[in-house]
Amino acid sequence: MLRSLKACRNCRTLTDEKKCPNCNSSSLSSMWKGVAIIISVESEMAKKLNIQKPGIYAVYIE
Repeated sequence: MLRSLKACRNCRTLTDEKKCPNCNSSSLSSMWKGVAIIISVESEMAKKLNIQKPGIYAVYIE
């Protein structure tokens, strides 16, 4: 199921839509690795990935 998702090249959000629901970008990639589920933007992972909103994100985008 996760492999059918695309990652936004701008904000890393994983989505099954044609545009990113987080930043409205249409620059999406099906070549991504790793999943980060961010619940708190104060977490170390959110800070390291520079994530400002809770959600599901790709860790690496090719």
